Amino acid sequence: MTTLEAHHDGKISCGKCGLWVYERGGIDYNPLHDAFLCVGCKSDELATEALGVEEVAENLGFSILGTGGGCTALSKTLSDGSVLLITGGDGSTIPEAGEEDCILGHYIDESLEEFHMHYSSNVDECFEIAYNLWDEVESKAREE
Repeated sequence: MTTLEAHHDGKISCGKCGLWVYERGGIDYNPLHDAFLCVGCKSDELATEALGVEEVAENLGFSILGTGGGCTALSKTLSDGSVLLITGGDGSTIPEAGEEDCILGHYIDESLEEFHMHYSSNVDECFEIAYNLWDEVESKAREE
């Protein structure tokens, strides 16, 4: 369980840069680092143009999955057993940095037969949505 480094005036310390931020003013829990990150540090971790898709995927705990027929996707299994898959717009390759057509699937389980939601957006927004879905699942798990 993550413990917050809280300041007497209600601020929380970013687990990466140490900046003190009001909780409701722009700090989010990052399950990968098991720490709270300020908006700037979170943005730095999701910036595919600066870091490349592979590094952002690694920062978020995604791995490369062969989906059959020579196709690949970025995959992450969440604590509730659901799976996030990210592909390029053609649905058969890993997206490239800055790619405008990207697909994110949030599947019920590893069978990949049924999905909760399906999103189509640019690669940075797909990573942002994936991050938020992951945080939502992990937040529910921490509450239980």
